[in-house]
Amino acid sequence: MSVRLAYTVVRAATRLVPDPAVRERYREQWFADLDGAAELGLTPARVSLGMAVAAVRLAAADRRGLVAVATGALHLRRISDRARRRFAVVQIVAVAPYLYTLGLYVVGRVSYGMTRAQMVTDAADPKGLFVFGLWNPFAWPFPLAVYYQLFAGWYAATVLVPFGLLLAVGARRRHRVLLLAASLAAVAVTVVGATSFGADLRTWILD
Repeated sequence: MSVRLAYTVVRAATRLVPDPAVRERYREQWFADLDGAAELGLTPARVSLGMAVAAVRLAAADRRGLVAVATGALHLRRISDRARRRFAVVQIVAVAPYLYTLGLYVVGRVSYGMTRAQMVTDAADPKGLFVFGLWNPFAWPFPLAVYYQLFAGWYAATVLVPFGLLLAVGARRRHRVLLLAASLAAVAVTVVGATSFGADLRTWILD
């Protein structure tokens, strides 16, 4: 997420705060925090998303928050197509390691000829699928997929979903489809990760 998009997200987030006086106070505070994010080693994306979550909580505590949410959605129409496309790419990158793991698992099931229960045994080592080891280009994303599963990286993709849906409002058709598809993929990955199959998949890739 670019710095410009981060500021746009914060600007839209402050519109969710119903009370004008409180809204202005948060606007000044959050903009100042966003300015100082780099000095603290924080990315604008991480800071702006945290502020957006806080704004949603404030809006949920007041009936006027529903009107503010609608206004904030309209404000997001001003975001450029380029920024929307970049955000969609970020969403896709956030789910790509899980999709890679799923694909690798399917290849493993076919190659080893094993059942789901057998796949979590030592005999179904995922690293054994790569001919020529690390010289195989398909093996290069493997370490990232392992860390992704280890730290439940799909939750990061889930956090981006509400913003992807909001950015889809007023977007061109191709960008809207891309944002909705990326958001749907994030939701699907999160649901799968919470199932028993997701647990088996995690056990297999971390073996």
